[in-house]
Amino acid sequence: MFKFHYGAKKKSPNRIYIVGAILALIADLLHTLLKVKKETLWDLIDDIGRTFKIEDVNDVILSNSKFLERRIERDVDAALKDYEKQVDLEKVEMPEPVFTETLEGETPLGGEMRSTYDFMEKKDDQV
Repeated sequence: MFKFHYGAKKKSPNRIYIVGAILALIADLLHTLLKVKKETLWDLIDDIGRTFKIEDVNDVILSNSKFLERRIERDVDAALKDYEKQVDLEKVEMPEPVFTETLEGETPLGGEMRSTYDFMEKKDDQV
């Protein structure tokens, strides 16, 4: 008789652990030899796995919350960059903070220190 499986066939956890260990070893070696950040190497491993549709690499990334979070961050950042290219957003300039300080005060450290922002746009006639 045939046994029909819905969806993707589950891989054994041992296979995911073995593939993960091999990839971690490769990433550690490249990190040691090339002095490249481990996060960058794992991003590269993830991109290669996605480009060539290597299911084992994808399973390792999906099973590790740290790697999955990095993947989501990269995908969201890329989507935002694509959106910005399509929409041509204006560059937003934030005002510089205004720092004030009272040298004399109740304590040996001095008086109060403040950092404020002026978020209201001033028109030329209000200056």
